[in-house]
Amino acid sequence: MALHTLHTPKRADDCRTCARSEDAVIVMDEAVWALADIAANPWPCPIYVYADDLAITGNPMDPGVPIATVDDWLQLSVAHPQHIAW
Repeated sequence: MALHTLHTPKRADDCRTCARSEDAVIVMDEAVWALADIAANPWPCPIYVYADDLAITGNPMDPGVPIATVDDWLQLSVAHPQHIAW
């Protein structure tokens, strides 16, 4: 079980290819600007968008992509002992 943090939108395809059903992905930093494109493709695991980074963009939330607060991020980190940054 891995927690993937997707920072760079160009790495979304690599992240999606490596992600497994028991993993989770948090879209953050620069990748939040491409959230609509990232979320439009099917993922093998749940994806979330980091609340603080989403607020900076001013973009509305895409339906079906839950917002992860810092507390959610911490809980996901505990539940997914491996971390992979993209």
